[in-house]
Amino acid sequence: MSSESETRGERLAALERLRQLIGIERPVDEVSREIWSAALRLGAAEVGAIHVACSDESELECEQAFQTEVVQRLLPRMKSAHQAPFRLFNPGARYERGSVAIAEGHFATPATAGGFKLLLVKVNAHVAADWTGASAVLGRLNRYGRDSACCGALAALLAGGRAPFLDDLREVLESDGKDRLAALLDPARVDPRRRAFCAALVSARMQARRAVLDIQSHRPKSPTLYIVLPCVTINRESRDGEILCGLYTADHRGDELAVEYVGLGDDPSAYEVRRELERYAVEDPGTSPPGTAP
Repeated sequence: MSSESETRGERLAALERLRQLIGIERPVDEVSREIWSAALRLGAAEVGAIHVACSDESELECEQAFQTEVVQRLLPRMKSAHQAPFRLFNPGARYERGSVAIAEGHFATPATAGGFKLLLVKVNAHVAADWTGASAVLGRLNRYGRDSACCGALAALLAGGRAPFLDDLREVLESDGKDRLAALLDPARVDPRRRAFCAALVSARMQARRAVLDIQSHRPKSPTLYIVLPCVTINRESRDGEILCGLYTADHRGDELAVEYVGLGDDPSAYEVRRELERYAVEDPGTSPPGTAP
């Protein structure tokens, strides 16, 4: 077996538990702990992170879980007892072009000179699941005593709203000649009761892909293994849950960049959403197998 094959095999083994989580809701703390465990097994000389999440205040639990379980345990210190990821918090959890290059430079510390760094890119779209009534309502949240859309940014997009951030979300969902927004809005293709959920899933998937496209156009300052994680937070009255939608690996530890993907596809009409007790799961007959190029 070549050293390249050995490296890939070791990487797949380290990420196996994360791959098993794809499409299955778990508590936000558990998902972040699995990310920490996988990152630890990869044996990087340094670990950096980019966290992309919605500005919505309902995303605090997700942010805190990642901070506590991953950032504080793995990232280098900026100050005494202070670690932080590169943060992109904006309406709709949009990855902003050029961010990878900036963050990668920040985490290219002296420790990476003799080894490699791992750069985690976690992208969190979100959707509410309100259990206060007789049945679950996806996309609505009892916020401060009144009903509201959650995610409000994705809800505004589905309602045909116009704003710079909505235009940016729309551009990503309509990229590559595929009108995913039209699929979401077509009741024959996506069940309206699941529309908000499917919108969050495909948005996370496509924002992660946007980050990968950025990675492909960037030459890192030190050898870098990128792990890009599209996720959806399920905001609840109780502790939030989280679904890992897929897993990108972009290996730029050598002269060439190798990118692979496993997880949900980018067609929201293919998602099969089911509920198991008070947790959600999603399947996609077009799920990309391990090793698939993006």
